[in-house]
Amino acid sequence: MKRHYRYLAPLLFFICLSPALSQAESCRHTFSADEYQALLFHSNPDNVQTFSDALPHIREIEELFTRYGDHRGVFAIFYRNILETAVPEIEQGNFKFNGWSEEVSRQFVLRYMDNLHRHLLGQPVTESWHNFYLISGDCSRSVGRAAAAALTAHLTLDFPEAINDANSYFFHFNDFYAIGQLLTDVTLSLVDDIENVYGVDLTDFFNLYFFGEAIDQQYGDGVSSEILFQSVRITSWSHGLSLRARWIDNGKTRQAMRNLWLFEEHNLDILESLNKL
Repeated sequence: MKRHYRYLAPLLFFICLSPALSQAESCRHTFSADEYQALLFHSNPDNVQTFSDALPHIREIEELFTRYGDHRGVFAIFYRNILETAVPEIEQGNFKFNGWSEEVSRQFVLRYMDNLHRHLLGQPVTESWHNFYLISGDCSRSVGRAAAAALTAHLTLDFPEAINDANSYFFHFNDFYAIGQLLTDVTLSLVDDIENVYGVDLTDFFNLYFFGEAIDQQYGDGVSSEILFQSVRITSWSHGLSLRARWIDNGKTRQAMRNLWLFEEHNLDILESLNKL
């Protein structure tokens, strides 16, 4: 288990220094029949043939969840902000391997949508997304803890699978890194949107608190969150390429991914119990 510390250290450091987060009074809304059908339609991954297709559907998912303060909407806020930044860049062809950049991004968002769709239908979802839906449906758990559960599910387990399915190679890395740099730009608007809906300030969730402030003061706002985000993504990149390597046992790679996810979740539970999340 010790070998996972080097991967998790930035994430834990950044979270453990965050202040305790307040909770919404109601975390799981019962939707009308029409609203439920709308959620089913907009979460259907069959509707997303290109990366750009995902944006209007994510916007509708976000609007339906956040209208009622449903905690499941916290990750839809994440995704809407990310898509509004990434989609124009890909549509304008701003990456060297633009077709690959579009496909890896599409594969990534499809995993979120597919698990949401299955959840709404009462069908089995992946272990990590089941964990998110349990936490987001428990009103004794914080919005921050729900957000953290979604992030670990998506970045630690979904992303390597998307990298694998997009036929990624080492020479795609520069575009992979550039996409990550682009996504760090959404931090401020994302924090504002979450606070407007759920009444919680996740600023310190996206910035390394004491040392992060020092980094940002010296190098500019957002530098600390960029360091954290890219380090997590690079771990997923290495796992994704391992899944593609014929000489590496995929079962062992996926077990390593799951072990890392379990380790992250265990430590997040500890931090939540200490009112740090």
